[in-house]
Amino acid sequence: MSSTYPPLKCKVRFTLEKGTLDEQIPWPPCKDESLWGELTGPGTARLLNVPFYAKGVSYLDEVNITDPMPPHSMSRDDIGPNFFCFESVSKRSGHATVRAILRSENHRQAAEETISQIERLGCRWESADQGLLSIDIPPEVDERRVMQILETSAFEGQIYVDVGVLRNEVS
Repeated sequence: MSSTYPPLKCKVRFTLEKGTLDEQIPWPPCKDESLWGELTGPGTARLLNVPFYAKGVSYLDEVNITDPMPPHSMSRDDIGPNFFCFESVSKRSGHATVRAILRSENHRQAAEETISQIERLGCRWESADQGLLSIDIPPEVDERRVMQILETSAFEGQIYVDVGVLRNEVS
């Protein structure tokens, strides 16, 4: 007799490196990001979110994880038994991740048309707030075409583009 259980959900924490958008705006606006995942084996998880800030990972990538050491002000119970830290990517999903950040409300309508264009190509996105979209480029979507559309919008001053990871950048 065998039982089938749903995959165990977890949170994977990424420590973020500080940089800038357009060489002037500090980015990202936080020091870490936690993504939903599902445990796939000892020390591995599959990511279930499109990252808003973490670089080098995408939706459905399988990652190596480690148990976190709780900060001195927290107990293991505060972070939970299914909370882990990102270590490295173990298997790429073929998805790519980019972010579109609205420059100002004056550009919202044009930026929304840009997003509509990439949706029609087959991309999906998640929104963190009114001005930040994390965009998933599935393996079957032409990554170069998506970037061309986003870079045109950036050149026209509507959005900032932040690349998380592109398929042609990883081996």
